[in-house]
Amino acid sequence: MKKLIFAVFLFFVHVSLFSQGNNVENKFSKSLSLNLKYVDFQSNNESYDDLNLSFGIDLQAGYYYKIDERWILRTGLELSYLNSNTKDYSFIFPCDITSSGFNRNQSYARSTMDWFYINIPIELQFNLTNGEKRVYLKGGIDNLFYLFGDSRSLLHECGENPRDFNGFTFDAKRFFGQVNLGVGFEFNFNEERKIYIEPNIEYAFSNVIDIPTFLEETYKSRLFNFGIQTGVRF
Repeated sequence: MKKLIFAVFLFFVHVSLFSQGNNVENKFSKSLSLNLKYVDFQSNNESYDDLNLSFGIDLQAGYYYKIDERWILRTGLELSYLNSNTKDYSFIFPCDITSSGFNRNQSYARSTMDWFYINIPIELQFNLTNGEKRVYLKGGIDNLFYLFGDSRSLLHECGENPRDFNGFTFDAKRFFGQVNLGVGFEFNFNEERKIYIEPNIEYAFSNVIDIPTFLEETYKSRLFNFGIQTGVRF
């Protein structure tokens, strides 16, 4: 929790130090934005289900460098929160055994995971149009460093009497990278500020957690996200 408080403090110090903006028509400009996203946690472990009940929130202070009339480089500092809920049907109890075999849908462990990261994105934007209304494509790499997290599990034996199952937790990776692709629409708000909206997708190209198993198999754990980022550039 101390790491999260420190990260929030660092983020707002970062914003306050550089909040005196340049005009957006100059080589350098800045932005503040919020990205709300649907998080699809993907695994090749067939015992897992309901992996799509997830969401994420990103708060970003961005920096722009105008390379030329077509290309813009963006980086910055981002606080990222991810939430995921899963069910694991690999547990078997005597009540799961029926005359026709195993009923694997009765007993399960339901886990909730919350993760906080610092992200340093590196992104290129290609302008399709310029002027008062800018339309652009964007793509880049997100570098997410783990700050703080928690995972909680409830074991449902035969679908009833849920109880804490602390021995079954998910360990977040200290770092993972993801590809970020999207399209942007930017409009003049006044002479010094512009508003933008960016539908985007993100895909992690490395595992984000260690999935616990009793046999110590290695399973894929990736994120595929769809989000809408909105912000102001100044």
